Amino acid sequence: MDDDGPVTETVPTPAGDARIHWHPAPRARLVLALGHGAGGGVEARDLQALAAALPAHGVTVALVEQPWRVAGKKVAPAPKTLDAAWTALWPALREPGLPVVA
Repeated sequence: MDDDGPVTETVPTPAGDARIHWHPAPRARLVLALGHGAGGGVEARDLQALAAALPAHGVTVALVEQPWRVAGKKVAPAPKTLDAAWTALWPALREPGLPVVA
């Protein structure tokens, strides 16, 4: 992963494709994976603020856009489906070889 700015990665999950919006840190120490709430997306101000601020402190931020949002749906599926999608993202989140905090 480069350190030049945000990179978007599409990841297949059992619930459909999800997207990880990577905000890489130079000399990263860990990956912080953040998901959006049921009423919003990764463009939420709090998520964007963390993605802008934390890379300067050695934290790569991975904003996770859930499959139902990627598909353009307005309502989240059952928690069991959300869990299956989140679990399927872990190999991609661990790819940089750093500890992951979600």
